[in-house]
Amino acid sequence: MESYILHIAGITIKILFPLTKDRFFRSLFIRQWKPMLVPYFSSNKNEGERTIRFFETSFPDFDVHNDIISIPMARRKGKTFFTPYYISLRQFYWILSQIVLEEIAKKCGFFLHCSAVHTAKGVMLFLGPSGSGKSTIARMLYPNYPTLTDDQAIIRKDKKGYSFYQMFVPEKNEAIKISTKKYNIHKFFFLKKSKFISQKPLTSKSEVLERMVSQLTTNTDISPQTTANLIEFVKLTNNYNLLSFNLNKPQIKRFFQQIV
Repeated sequence: MESYILHIAGITIKILFPLTKDRFFRSLFIRQWKPMLVPYFSSNKNEGERTIRFFETSFPDFDVHNDIISIPMARRKGKTFFTPYYISLRQFYWILSQIVLEEIAKKCGFFLHCSAVHTAKGVMLFLGPSGSGKSTIARMLYPNYPTLTDDQAIIRKDKKGYSFYQMFVPEKNEAIKISTKKYNIHKFFFLKKSKFISQKPLTSKSEVLERMVSQLTTNTDISPQTTANLIEFVKLTNNYNLLSFNLNKPQIKRFFQQIV
C-alpha cells in the first residue's frame, strides 16, 4: 500500500494507493498527480481528517441515457471517498476540492473566486464577475507584487483571525508559485473598468456582502454553512474598496505604490 498525507489550509487528507494487478495505470496516475501536490506533502503519518482511497476495477459500470454515457467517478462512505484508478486528474482535483471545501466550512471558512497579490502589508484581493479584470490587474502588478492566485482562494479562521491560503488546484498562470503558507489579508478591491484610476472605500456592509456572495464557491450540501461563514467574515473585517481602473500598466503600478 502506497500512501501520502496532504496538509491543505490546516486540513489533513490521506491518499491511499493499494497494490493492483494492473500496475501500469496505477503507476501512471501516481506519477501524474504527485508533482502537482508536492508542496502539500506532510511527513505526519497520523490518520487524516478525510481519506481518498483508490481501488482497481477491470472495466467500469456505466449507464447510457439519451446517448450520454455516465461512468461513476467516486462513492463516499463516512469520511472516505472511494475512487477507481481510471479517473482523470481533473476529476481527482474535483474530489479533493469537495473534501477541502466541506472541512473548511466546518472551520468558519470558504472558497472565494478572486485574484490576489502579495504585498509587504499582506494580501490584496481583487473581486468581480467574469471579465471584470481579476487576472488582468494581477498580471499588471507583477512582478512588483507576486501573484498568489488568479482564480480561487481559501479563506479560513483560526485563533488569530482570518487568513488567506492559495488554492491547490493548478493555476492558469504558470508563473504562480504554490506555497502552503498562510497570509494576512490587507485589502479587498471590487473591480470596475474605467478611463481613470481611483479607489472608493465601501462602508456599507450590506453592499459588501451582496458583492461577496456572488464570488462564493460552494455546493448545495453546505451552501447554508459557507454563506453563514461569509456573513460572519464580512461583519468582522474591513478595508473593502471599489477600484476603478484602466489598462495603463505604468499608471496602475504608480497608483498601487501610493496606496499599499
